[in-house]
Amino acid sequence: MKIKFFAIAALAVTAVFSSCNRDNDAILDEKGVSTTMKVNISFPNTPSTRAPLPEYERGDDAEMSVTSVDVFIYHASGVFADHQRLTSGAFTFKGSTSEADEYTTTEIATTTGAKAVFVAINLPTTVADKFVGQPVSALRDEDNLKLTLAQLTTTNNFIMFSKEPAESIFVADKNDPSNKVTVKCQRLVAKVAVEALNSLDLDAINKIGTLKTLDFSVLNINKRLFLYQGLSPFKDPNWADGSYNRADFDKVDASTVYNPVKGFDANNVLHTEYSTENTSEMKTKKEITRVAVRGGFIPKLETYFDGSNWTTRTYPKTSLETFYAVTHSITEGTSFFSVQADAISYANAHKDANDDPAEVLRYIDGYCYWDVFLGKTNEVPNKWDVLRNDYYKCTITKILNLGRPDSKIPGGEEDKTPDNDTGIVADIEILFWVVKKADYELE
Repeated sequence: MKIKFFAIAALAVTAVFSSCNRDNDAILDEKGVSTTMKVNISFPNTPSTRAPLPEYERGDDAEMSVTSVDVFIYHASGVFADHQRLTSGAFTFKGSTSEADEYTTTEIATTTGAKAVFVAINLPTTVADKFVGQPVSALRDEDNLKLTLAQLTTTNNFIMFSKEPAESIFVADKNDPSNKVTVKCQRLVAKVAVEALNSLDLDAINKIGTLKTLDFSVLNINKRLFLYQGLSPFKDPNWADGSYNRADFDKVDASTVYNPVKGFDANNVLHTEYSTENTSEMKTKKEITRVAVRGGFIPKLETYFDGSNWTTRTYPKTSLETFYAVTHSITEGTSFFSVQADAISYANAHKDANDDPAEVLRYIDGYCYWDVFLGKTNEVPNKWDVLRNDYYKCTITKILNLGRPDSKIPGGEEDKTPDNDTGIVADIEILFWVVKKADYELE
């Protein structure tokens, strides 16, 4: 049986059960008596009369596909009460309103009394089983959620979980409104896109060369996660000062995959990547998730020795190839070389006050790198944190310098916060993550 879900246009999948409060004197003994509850899932639709969504608001079908729904029910004390895994056979189409398409489920067995309900979507059975029979505190046991970013974002299986518990007091009458509750779910990952402003300011870098390409990758992906976040300010397992361990992060220094920045893409496409949520107490560069922007650069002039003096000529290469750079002083600027031996000779001929040669930087394949740090930069204490279900749209407005020769954080910078200049200026918007109008199936 396949049930088609229609247009979804919400920040997160919303598993709606409609809730109702009860007086304290209606609370029954925790053991309770047998009763049932029903789950209605309501997907807000996109009216056909609505104008097309802006590109940055659209997602794809995979981001909202639903293959399974796990319902976890706990007593008010936090003790496990019930669990049910729902698939397509448990759902029937209820009807459409001007705002939503609604589906209802078969009855779920439970007991009377005060309960808290959590919902997981697309959670692998092997993971869901870890929580069955465990208290609610198990939802914040990181050992129960050992999933990689790829597993969290598998096609048609973006894993989602309750933003907060739905609380109600179930009664013996299964038709009573209190036996229905409302749960809002969020994807466990964040989404990142990067584009260049149409009027991108390249005045500074154009003076020394040409920026041929611009692409990006999300680095420093957190591997330690809770299924249920549940706190404000949000604190993942890596939060505490002194807890940093390089092994807790993927793509720490580099990435083999870079996506074109919109504006430098031949098809002008807004490419996206995903990240797990990542928060930290100290917000040092080594702890937080960042975007590495990579530029393909060709120098304008090459410095060479003409037999008596160091002088310049038009750079001999027209394609992206490895080059070398030496900055003798701020006032004299940077000199570029296509041959490493020439760069070393120049550096030895231009020693500093301590009689040390200038540093020779090697830009492999012509690539240079800048950092863009994500997060709610105008909100404390969430500054620099990356949170689940947020959509981070980065717009590059200005490039100030050549950038670094690799994606590593420079030595001495790892324990600093990213408030200092990184050589690139970008505006970061945190947007409502919705999806385009489409049909969906629960399989």
